Amino acid sequence: MKLSRQEIIEACNHAIDAANWVMTLKRGTRTAQKIMNESCQKRIALLQDVLAQAKKGLQ
Repeated sequence: MKLSRQEIIEACNHAIDAANWVMTLKRGTRTAQKIMNESCQKRIALLQDVLAQAKKGLQ
């Protein structure tokens, strides 16, 4: 299944919102919180790269 650029942009924005929300959740320990936040930040950075590529084609 091939997604349109607009669908990719919408999916990335939704995933970024979800990752930001996950980072607001409390974890049992500071270490767990740190690990989860680092993972979410890496995911957000990757999604922002995908967004930038998708938006290049719309300009």
